[in-house]
Amino acid sequence: MAMRRFQWANGRTVVVPTGGIENVSVSGTTFDGRQEFIKHIRIGDQVEIMPCTCNAYDDKAVEVHHDGHHIGHLPAKTGLSTYVYDGIVTGDLNIMRGIVTATLGGYDGKNYGVRIYLFDEDGAVIRIP
Repeated sequence: MAMRRFQWANGRTVVVPTGGIENVSVSGTTFDGRQEFIKHIRIGDQVEIMPCTCNAYDDKAVEVHHDGHHIGHLPAKTGLSTYVYDGIVTGDLNIMRGIVTATLGGYDGKNYGVRIYLFDEDGAVIRIP
């Protein structure tokens, strides 16, 4: 599997599989006490991606989890959550995971946020058709 190295201005380096969907902002990070978990997330941490059928706002929601805690969803407005949900349910995509590529906020009263890089279990390229 080919790998790609990300390096940030602070010198931290993360290695991820080549290909994938980069810089996905996790939605819904300010609900249900998620900020308490998100403030401990670091660049390079792994997240799990799983379909959710219990979301009142999106019948094809995809949850993002970190260390067993629900921290948000893939964004619905871009069509990404529908694409990933359908791919997982039909078996066209393997169970997906991601790596945190950016943590946002947490200063001057700003809420925390997370951006992730998505790839499937085989490290294969994930593209929206």
